[in-house]
Order: sequence, then C-alpha cells, then structure tokens
Amino acid sequence: MPYVTAIERMAEEQGLQRGELRGLQRGIELALELKYGPDGLQLLPLVRAVSRIEVLRTAEQAIRAGRTLDDVRSLLT
Repeated sequence: MPYVTAIERMAEEQGLQRGELRGLQRGIELALELKYGPDGLQLLPLVRAVSRIEVLRTAEQAIRAGRTLDDVRSLLT
C-alpha cells in the first residue's frame, strides 16, 4: 500500500468537498429552473456564490419541500 502524506490526504478531501459543492450547485440550479422557471434562474448567481455545503443542502431541502422562491433566496443570502 503506498504511503499517503497528510498533505495528500487533505488535498484529496478538499477535492471531494469541491466536487460535492459543485454537484449540489448544479442540482439546485436544475431544480430552480424546473420548479420555478425563469424566476428561479434569477437565483443562479446566489447559488454559485455559496461555498458552504450545509447552506446548499438546506436550500435543496427547501426546494424539495415546496418552499417559496423568496424562502429559498433568504437561505442563500
């Protein structure tokens, strides 16, 4: 088994987190478009600006629960 340094492990974890963050952003972007139409697309800059996975998960749950677009917007800001 190859030796993995702590730095390599941290870099891998950061890469996984970036991937998860980007996947959540893309999923939310699609959900906003499908659920709220053109009005939902206006939130894309807010979605792309979020760098915390927890915030995106909360927004994703709000969209699934049928919350209003204003509710989703407030979660992203």
